[in-house]
Amino acid sequence: MFIPSLSFVILPKKINKNGTTTIYLQYINNRKTNRLSCNIRIMPSQWSEHFIKEKGKNAHSQAKELNSLLRREMERAEKIVLNLLKERTLSFQKFKDRFLSRDMTSMSDLLNVYIKTKEKKITDSTIRLYSYGVQKLESYSKNCQILEIDIKFLQDLERHLKVNLELSQNTIRSIFVTLTLLMNFGLKRGIINTNPFMGYKLPASKKAIRPSISLENLEKLESLYNKNELSRANQRILKLYLIGCHTGISHVDILNLDYSDIHLIDNTYMIQAKRQKTKVKYSVVLNDYVLKMITPILSAGQVFKRVTTLPNAQLKAMFLKADMKVMTFHSSRHTFATLCLNKGIPIVVVQEMMGHSSILMTQHYAKINKDYIIQEMKKW
Repeated sequence: MFIPSLSFVILPKKINKNGTTTIYLQYINNRKTNRLSCNIRIMPSQWSEHFIKEKGKNAHSQAKELNSLLRREMERAEKIVLNLLKERTLSFQKFKDRFLSRDMTSMSDLLNVYIKTKEKKITDSTIRLYSYGVQKLESYSKNCQILEIDIKFLQDLERHLKVNLELSQNTIRSIFVTLTLLMNFGLKRGIINTNPFMGYKLPASKKAIRPSISLENLEKLESLYNKNELSRANQRILKLYLIGCHTGISHVDILNLDYSDIHLIDNTYMIQAKRQKTKVKYSVVLNDYVLKMITPILSAGQVFKRVTTLPNAQLKAMFLKADMKVMTFHSSRHTFATLCLNKGIPIVVVQEMMGHSSILMTQHYAKINKDYIIQEMKKW
């Protein structure tokens, strides 16, 4: 792999209407020359080999400041080349992508470029998760610049999230994981030279509690839906939630459902599809309750029209209306798993229906099942 030659040049034959010429960063590798504009314009007579004249008849009035800027840009360019050589991915296009990212100074800028880079590989829910983490950082320190973030800043941020905002330990960890990911991305692109998270111990995670609703409360919500007294939007989100409780399918996977995912096998309708989050296949039977909400067509086409909503905010109002503890949409998935195990369905079958990649994930609900047994035996 050839090592490129870097230098600043002007093109005397390429003159702007006002008589000035542009300074370029010249990149020569394997006898091929490429140039990137530095967005600095001077008179041709003010240029001296590789820098702007600071003394003499044709000296530029801001030569010292501009030359200082050029030196910093050269240092940054050389570091980018070294990083690409270490990664064995050096090419002019790679160099250009990293060099032109110099305008990214905030975490929001970095997040936007990260999202554009990933294109279709990143889901809307992941974008919302990452945006939430960046939002919490920038609400703590307005106009925060990436280069200002160090270990002390991270310690103060963690304390702020815990004490002032009273966020849970797992939420704080999730925010820090997001920021670490973005910092590593910035490091690889040559935007930053060091990652402060490399010397920082991430907040520990706590064992998550998987909330679910009881069969009694599920019947309450079904009754609320059957009354048809809610607004159209709330009626729709409650319908999706109830489908989740009866199938274990997550919100995003319900919205992704296509009629081609529904199959008639031995006179039984089943959904066979892949989870968006893990790409793991799942198979679940549609019971009579769900079949009243979804009419199988056995052809292609989206089952539900996608509408931009905030499902958890809408569900909150409905849980309160039903005099129940407020839960997230994802609790429908936990409810399905818990009720299945309570009904004696084998754990390997529940794993297949849930689309769990490991039975260890399904075993979390087996503990809930034991709690249910203890609760029922106390009635003896």
